Amino acid sequence: MTINDLVDEKKDFDGVYFCKTKEGKNDEWSLTFLTLNEKRDRKFEEHEIGLKYQIMLHENNKVELFEAVLGDPNKYLKNLLDCNQEGLILKKCKKSKRIISQILGKKAFREFREVFES
Repeated sequence: MTINDLVDEKKDFDGVYFCKTKEGKNDEWSLTFLTLNEKRDRKFEEHEIGLKYQIMLHENNKVELFEAVLGDPNKYLKNLLDCNQEGLILKKCKKSKRIISQILGKKAFREFREVFES
């Protein structure tokens, strides 16, 4: 299955963490899709062209954290993968800040995976 197939299959994700596989091959990615199950967590900030997302990008021990309104989050994700960029895209909601804080509390970027695998 290609990245495009996987992203297209998961069209309505609340968040996705994406990183290169542990082997570090440029063409192999690990994607973990997140779904917020509780109704109170599913109150998202909506704008005319799309929802607001919290985005965390990391590379070489540097983290960039920002918010953006995305009209097509799937296309945005595909573009980041094409640029070999690792990170997290998460719909902004009450719980998103806590999720981001938990991730940023990890000491090594490869430990981010543990947040999603547990």
